[in-house]
Amino acid sequence: MRGRGSLVLLAFLCLLLLFGVLLQFLPSRPESSPNSVYSSDPWGRSVALALLRELGVDARPWSSTPGDLPSDGGLLFLETPPDIPPGYGPAEEGERAPIGDANRRRLRDPLHYLRFVEDGGTLVLPGQPDTIDFLIDTFELAEFATLETAAPWGIDGPLGTNPVRAVLPTGEAFDVPWTPGQRYQPFPPGSPFEVILADAEGEAVGIRYPFGRGALVLLQDQELSGATHGEGLGFLDNNSIEKDDAALFLVRLVEFFELEGPVLFDEYVLDRWTPPSAVELAFSPASFLFSAHLVALVLVLLWCVAWTRQFPRDPVTWSSISAVVRARGFAGLLGRAGRWDLLGRMLGEGVLRRLAARSGHSARALGEPPFGETAVRAVLAPLSAGLDSEELDRRVRLFHPERSAGLDREGLERLGAELARVERDALAHSHDGRAHGRQTQGDEPS
Repeated sequence: MRGRGSLVLLAFLCLLLLFGVLLQFLPSRPESSPNSVYSSDPWGRSVALALLRELGVDARPWSSTPGDLPSDGGLLFLETPPDIPPGYGPAEEGERAPIGDANRRRLRDPLHYLRFVEDGGTLVLPGQPDTIDFLIDTFELAEFATLETAAPWGIDGPLGTNPVRAVLPTGEAFDVPWTPGQRYQPFPPGSPFEVILADAEGEAVGIRYPFGRGALVLLQDQELSGATHGEGLGFLDNNSIEKDDAALFLVRLVEFFELEGPVLFDEYVLDRWTPPSAVELAFSPASFLFSAHLVALVLVLLWCVAWTRQFPRDPVTWSSISAVVRARGFAGLLGRAGRWDLLGRMLGEGVLRRLAARSGHSARALGEPPFGETAVRAVLAPLSAGLDSEELDRRVRLFHPERSAGLDREGLERLGAELARVERDALAHSHDGRAHGRQTQGDEPS
């Protein structure tokens, strides 16, 4: 019962371990929230994501930390500036790692967004005052402090009811169901900003700021629903993407940037990011030394399991056990099997070998069992001085194999007593060769 209980416990632990591993790899369905590509609500982004995927664009949600953003380009829609994690204040001189040094900064560092742009990515943000403050304070891009905007004009009716005529630099115009929050004032000569989207009057509502091999894009977009459901890129909403030319505008905007990487919809800023699993942390580039030690440990364990060790029956293992314990254990095994004849024969052979060593005979001269009568007599004769020929013959017959045939437990005990008497006489003779000659035939040493 104890063995069966151990197997049940081991099976339960294995199932528990398997369940934990599956939880690390099986994706979980995120909860629905506004501005998320997983949401089918009017203010979600599921329709925009499905539209791009149907057209063959590599579009997907980004549910990881900024530190895992790709370094080979792409287009990232950022609904709102990310919150600054605890411990991230304004950078002091020499305190913050370089922008491109991703391995020296933590995964949640917002500077990873700027590193994404520097490596060739395009970051699209809503052109709102908090976004400008984020670019100036966190990214330390002082050029954005020179931006000047003016309030919109010429809007008839309630907020967001009239589509805006948006014009790309290619000359293609779209009726987009959004309401620009502000229009940018004309840029002075030599300004680093580039107009990529204008309204019907030619005033800038979208600008591009080159940085590294990529660019930052600001769109003056305010959600159709007003201030009730956020302040993001409202033309991507499910209730807006199917109106007017919003879907076509999204496709042309993606084509305008001539992307080499994926189109990403950031879920991190919506607090819907998935922390890295223990497996991802263990085998990330930043944990190379830990991963190397882990792999080395697994290899050592596999080597120990696969290494062929000695069997319990090997003599090397027996040498650590007492000879008396081994003899008693083997005798008990033969006794339980009823092999008294075999025990008697082995007892006689052991006694004869000890007597041969006392009389000066080598094991090679004695030969292999069963021992012949001549060899037995040659061993016993030097140790039996003073005995008549009949007693010597009787002692020689004790070592004959036929003497052990048909023995039972009582017969084995009698044979053992007779062999012990022969060995005691031989021991007395080996200490003093004359001691045995002064004894009579019926005497026994004390």
